[in-house]
Amino acid sequence: GTPVYLELKAANEFRLTPEELELLSDGLIDVAETREPIAALHSAFIFTPLISLPYHCLMRPEHPLAAKARITPEDLRGMRVIVDENPGQCPFLEALKALCGAKCRLITKSESNVRKINLLHDAYASGAVCITPSPVIRAWSEPVAIPFDVPYRKRYGIAYAADAPGYIQQFVQYLTDFYRNHPVA
Repeated sequence: GTPVYLELKAANEFRLTPEELELLSDGLIDVAETREPIAALHSAFIFTPLISLPYHCLMRPEHPLAAKARITPEDLRGMRVIVDENPGQCPFLEALKALCGAKCRLITKSESNVRKINLLHDAYASGAVCITPSPVIRAWSEPVAIPFDVPYRKRYGIAYAADAPGYIQQFVQYLTDFYRNHPVA
């Protein structure tokens, strides 16, 4: 069959730059990893979700909410909260800001991944509630990870041209099947 060349890069946090979007539009990139359903932005693309992660509230074991089975936004009223998400991609942020006021901080996309993790860890260590979909952060020392009761999930996937050749569609199907059979915890 036709070989598919795949270049994976994590530096862009699964967001397509305008240059990458243009390369995808021009057919110079066959498949792009992304976390935004870009089909909504450009009708010539198809977005196929591969990973869907629920949000969790991470906190120290001695936190007052640590014994709860689920945490709602209302539970966080007046608490210090740090959110691992980007502006415009956090549908529950405004409601959370209304409940927590100035104690709610958003970690933005302008901060590097290392800086983000350090900010989250420092907030966690000082007793704040950290809201994140990231399974990597759950490796911290003795965190309590409680599901955040919001109807949103962080979706990662791939985008490709709607008129992509059959071998690209087969490759996308292979990835979809792989992630269905090997779910990310």
